[in-house]
Amino acid sequence: MPFRIWILLLLTHQLVSTVYSATQCQSHKHEPHLLCRMCGHEIAKGSSIIRKKSSMALSSFNLTVMNNDCLVQLFENGVPEQFDVFTVTQADLALSGKPTTALSWFPGYAWTAALCPKCGVHLGWRFEANVIDSRSGRVVKDSFDGLVLDFLLSEEYSNSLTKVPKLSW
Repeated sequence: MPFRIWILLLLTHQLVSTVYSATQCQSHKHEPHLLCRMCGHEIAKGSSIIRKKSSMALSSFNLTVMNNDCLVQLFENGVPEQFDVFTVTQADLALSGKPTTALSWFPGYAWTAALCPKCGVHLGWRFEANVIDSRSGRVVKDSFDGLVLDFLLSEEYSNSLTKVPKLSW
């Protein structure tokens, strides 16, 4: 088969596959996820993004992530390493260690390191606090996850990537 025809067939296949994937997501009401950049595991739904502001942020900016207005805040740990972090109501994470309030970026909240449950790479932190419910007056547990922007990618972006096979002559 001539090389140009082979390339044309490959590109047509990739286009049809991408269109099929997008159509399949829409027809099954599949909500796009944020994925672990290392292994592709589904970490959080786009709809779980929240704007949890911290007075400890060095700076912040707004970013549209999966059609959601997202507050990204720059934090620095004690090493010092800096991280662009955004917050979600819940994520599929494996926690490592015991919660601590030491050096918490969200005053009143204890943090625990959070890893991808599939590959174990560090993705962010779980923040937890006991707060008083304004309706009932009872103490309830409040939690959210802070995820590092650079350690994730959107499922939509991932689906747009094409992998071209190696050609051997």
